[in-house]
Amino acid sequence: MATTKEDRNVSCIESRSDPELNEHDKAFEKRVLRKVDRRLLPILGALYCIALVDRNNISVARISGLDEDLALDVGNRASIALLVFFVGYIIFEIPSNIVIRRVGPAIWLSAIALAWGAVSLGIGFLETWYEFAILRAILGVLEAGYYPGCVYLIATWYKRYELQKRLSLFFVFATSVSGFANIFALGLIQISKVTSYKGWRWIYIIEGGITMAVAVLAYFVVVDFPNSHRNKFLSAEEKAFVVARLANDRGGDEHAEKVTWRVVLITALDWRVWSFSFMYFAGAAGIYAFGLFLPIILRNGLGFSRELAFLLAAFPPVFAALEVMVLSWWSDKIRKRGVFVIGQGLLGISGLCLTAFLRNSVGRYIGTFLGYAGAVGLVVGPLAWLANNVRSDGKRSVASAIAIMMSGISGIYSSLVFRQQDAPDYIPGIIAVMAVNVLGVALAALTVVVLKLENRKADRGEKRGNEQSIPRLMIACLVSTASPANVARGAQPQGFPNRKNVNESLELVHILQPASLLAYPERGNIKSWLSYLFKTNRGFELGTFNNTILATAMKKQSSKWSDMSLGYVSDIIGLVHNFIVAALEAECGDANRSLDTAKFLLDVESTDTPFTLNHYFNDNLQKTRYDKVHAGLKRKAFEMEGGAQVVRIDQAAEVNNMGNDEYVIQEIHDILKSYYKVTRKTFVDNVCKQATNYYLFTSDQSPLALFSPILVGQMSEAELEEIAGEMPEVKRTRAQLTKEITSLGEAMKILARA
Repeated sequence: MATTKEDRNVSCIESRSDPELNEHDKAFEKRVLRKVDRRLLPILGALYCIALVDRNNISVARISGLDEDLALDVGNRASIALLVFFVGYIIFEIPSNIVIRRVGPAIWLSAIALAWGAVSLGIGFLETWYEFAILRAILGVLEAGYYPGCVYLIATWYKRYELQKRLSLFFVFATSVSGFANIFALGLIQISKVTSYKGWRWIYIIEGGITMAVAVLAYFVVVDFPNSHRNKFLSAEEKAFVVARLANDRGGDEHAEKVTWRVVLITALDWRVWSFSFMYFAGAAGIYAFGLFLPIILRNGLGFSRELAFLLAAFPPVFAALEVMVLSWWSDKIRKRGVFVIGQGLLGISGLCLTAFLRNSVGRYIGTFLGYAGAVGLVVGPLAWLANNVRSDGKRSVASAIAIMMSGISGIYSSLVFRQQDAPDYIPGIIAVMAVNVLGVALAALTVVVLKLENRKADRGEKRGNEQSIPRLMIACLVSTASPANVARGAQPQGFPNRKNVNESLELVHILQPASLLAYPERGNIKSWLSYLFKTNRGFELGTFNNTILATAMKKQSSKWSDMSLGYVSDIIGLVHNFIVAALEAECGDANRSLDTAKFLLDVESTDTPFTLNHYFNDNLQKTRYDKVHAGLKRKAFEMEGGAQVVRIDQAAEVNNMGNDEYVIQEIHDILKSYYKVTRKTFVDNVCKQATNYYLFTSDQSPLALFSPILVGQMSEAELEEIAGEMPEVKRTRAQLTKEITSLGEAMKILARA
C-alpha cells in the first residue's frame, strides 16, 4: 500500500508484501469473509435504511398533508424543522463512537434504534409544528450514533483494500431501498381513506413501529468487534484467523485502543481527517438535497402527479447503488482511491447542472440520476480513503465520527440553501450544493498530490511535514528545561525561559512514543499471529513449514524495535530531566543568589589574595622548576661507558645562564603556568570551600560563626567562660581546686628551700 514509513498515506493502494495463501487457505479465507459479510452487512444496512426513512420521510409527509395540518408552510418553519435535526446529530456523533467501544455495538446500536423508532412513532400523534420540531431534534440526537458506529464497526472487520466495496454495499443498499420507501409511503397514505388519521400520520406510525421491531432483532444479530469473545458465530480458529490477517494488514496496529479525549484531540489535528471529511461533506450535501427535496421538485417543479412523483423518486437511488457498487469494486481491485473520488465528484456536478439549468423535464430528471450517483460516490469514496489512512483503532473511531459529523453540517447547509421562497425549482439551492462539490473535487485533487509527495519523501527516507529529528528535539528539550534559571524561584534573570513541567513540555510530548506504537504483536494473540504465518508458509509435507517463516516472523517481530528503543530513550530523557530539575532546586534554588555568590568569589580571587595560592600551587611550581632544570641538564649530558649520563660543571652553569630581566620573566611565566594548572583542576573545589567557609564560618550572619578561629581568638577569658556555660557548683569547685593547686605549688617551693 502506498504509504509513508510510519503511517503510510493512500492516494493509491499498491501491492503489499503479504505472504500468499495456498488454495486451501484462500477457500478458508473466502468462507470466513462470507460468514462475516452475511452477519454484519444486512442487519446494519437494514437499520440504516430505516434510519434514512425516518429521517427523510418529511418530504413525503409534506405533500401528504403535513404542511396543512401543522402549518409547516408558514415562513421558515419547514427549514427550522429540517435544521434542528442536525444540531444534535452533529454534537453527539463523536461521544457516541466513544461509547460504542465501551458498551459494545449490539447493545448500543439496537438501543438507539429502539429509541428513535419510538420517537418516530410519536410524531404521528402531534398537533403543532413546534412539537414536531422538538421531536425532530430528539430524533437527530438518537440517530447521531448509528451511522458513524456502523462505519467504524465495518472498518474494524476488513482489510483496507476490502473496505470500500463493503462500505458501498452497506450504504447504497440503504439508500436504494429507502428510495422505494416513497412507494411504501404511498400505500400507507391509502389507510387514511378508511380511518380518521391522515396519510402522513400513518407514515410515521407504521414506519416507527417497524423500526422498533428491527431494533429488537438487531440486538441478537449485530456482531461485536473482531477481538471480542462475544462473537459466537465464528469458531476459535476463524476468529484467530480474522484477528491475525487484520494485524498483518495494518502492521500490528489493529488492537483495542481505548478512546480518550487525548486521542480525539490528536485525530482532530490531523489535516487528512479534515480533508476527507470535507469531501464527505460535499457528497452528503447532494444526498440530503435529493433525499429531502427530490419528491417535492418532481411534484411541484416538474409537474408530475403525487403518485408518479413517489414512483420516479425511487429510481435515482437504485441507479446510484449500481453505479457506486461497480466503481467501488473496481477501486478495491486496482487499489486506487483519489481518481475515483474526483470522477464521482465531477459526475455529481454534471448532474446538478442538468437539474438546475435544463428546461426539459426529462433532461432534468436524468440529471437527478447523475447527481445522486455522484453524491453517493463522493460519500463512500472518502470514507474508505479515510479509513485506509488511519491505522490505529481508536483514531479510526474518532475520524469516522468527525467525517460523519461533517455530513450533519451538510444537512444543515442543505436545509438552509433550499429555501421555501425558491420553490418549486430550488435553483439557488442546487447551485449552492454544486459549489461545495466543486470545492470537494479540488480538495481531492490536492490531497492526491500531497500524499504522493509525502510518499516519495518517505521512499527517500525523508521525514514528513514539519517533523523534526528526535536528537534535535532531545537537545532542545534538555537545553530549554534544564537551565538553572528555569528552576529559579521568584524573579529570574532576563532571557531565561520560564520553567516547564516535564509532562507539559511540548518538545517532550513530541519525543515520547504513544503506547499504541509498542503493542505489536497483540498481547494474548501471539499464537493466532503465528498460526496465520504458518498457514501462509506451509511446507510440502504435513507438520513442516517453509524456511521463510522464520525470517518473516523475525522481521515482523523486529519491526517495532525502533519505536520501542526510542520510547525507552524518551523515558530516560524524562528521568534525567526530572533529576536535573530536582538537583538544581535543592542545590541552587535561587539562580540570582547563586550568580551573586560566584561573582563574590571571583572578586575575592581577583582583588584579594587568590585562594588558589595553596600547597597545590607550590607543589606545581616546584615541579615546573625541576622539570625545566632537568630538561636543560639532559640536553647538556653525555653518556659514559656503562650507560651513565654525566654533565660537566662548566656546561651545567650554562643551563640557567640568562639576564636578570629574562630570568624574572621566566619565573613569572612559571608561576602563572602553575596557577592556571591548579585553577583548572581545583577551582570548583576551591569555590565550594570558600563558599562553605564564608557562609558557615566567616559571614556575620552565619549560625556557625562561633567556630571561626578568628572570632574565637578575639574573645576574652570571661566571654569564653560565659560561652562555656558551667554550672555554678562546678565553677566554684573548679575555682577551689585552682586555689588549692596554687597553694600546693607555694608549699612545694617552701619545702624545696628548706
